[in-house]
Amino acid sequence: MALRVLALCGLALREIELRALKLRELELRDRLRELELRDIGLRELELSYIGLRELELRDIEMNKLKLCETELHEFSLIYAY
Repeated sequence: MALRVLALCGLALREIELRALKLRELELRDRLRELELRDIGLRELELSYIGLRELELRDIEMNKLKLCETELHEFSLIYAY
């Protein structure tokens, strides 16, 4: 009888350990998903920054081009006289 109770306690303990492992696995899966979502958010933020930086550089180039056109126009006016 005592051996039977001991065996049942052992089985119950094993069941508790298995449930704890399953719970830990679920927690780790949730954490992994959080990290994946964070990584996606950071990548989107990075792409937004890159896009803004490209727009800024394009604006700088356009301003340089306009400045060159203005200088060329002024030079042609001076040269025409």
